[in-house]
Amino acid sequence: MQAQLSEFEDAKQSYFEALAACNSVLLIAPDDIGVLNNKGKALLSLGDLQAQLSEFEAAKQSYFEAIAAYNSVLLIAPDFIAALTNKGKALVRLGYLQEKLSERQEALKNWQKALEMFDRSLAIAPNCELVRNNRDVLQKYLNNLGRSQLVKVWHSGGGFVQLTYTESSQDLRTPTKKPGFWPNLRITTKYYRKNPVSGPHASALRLDT
Repeated sequence: MQAQLSEFEDAKQSYFEALAACNSVLLIAPDDIGVLNNKGKALLSLGDLQAQLSEFEAAKQSYFEAIAAYNSVLLIAPDFIAALTNKGKALVRLGYLQEKLSERQEALKNWQKALEMFDRSLAIAPNCELVRNNRDVLQKYLNNLGRSQLVKVWHSGGGFVQLTYTESSQDLRTPTKKPGFWPNLRITTKYYRKNPVSGPHASALRLDT
């Protein structure tokens, strides 16, 4: 375990050294898109390592800085495919981390931005299989977010009812018309008196009684 941790620390140090080298060059040539792109790649790899080490806030910061580096490239060269694709990858990784940290709304926003980056890349290079694969994998993941689950929610009568909640990415992107309510919520016939609230979304649901 100690040897593995040592390897991780060595890897982090390598990324920090790469970033320092990029920053030194950028002091002289701030518009060098190749160096800016490499800085983004180093930050993205650093973020992946930090996430693996459960350094979640540091990982988020690295992903944000990677995205900023790619934005700098795209301000200079809007059609630079490497930066478009790498920004998409950074947005995907950031989204995965945000979902892990229960920041689902922010994750969905970043995944949608990632799809836009991949689409822009494909508009320029429609035969690029690597970009298409990245896009298709993300789209499939978003499509698979829809699922049904049983949720138990307190009822004003002193017990709780069991509900079936169908969740989809569209549900999460679109606010409901009634505050406190989720769409696609179906009440079953089961009613319980003593059991506690359970289920991942119990705290977000309530009944109109």
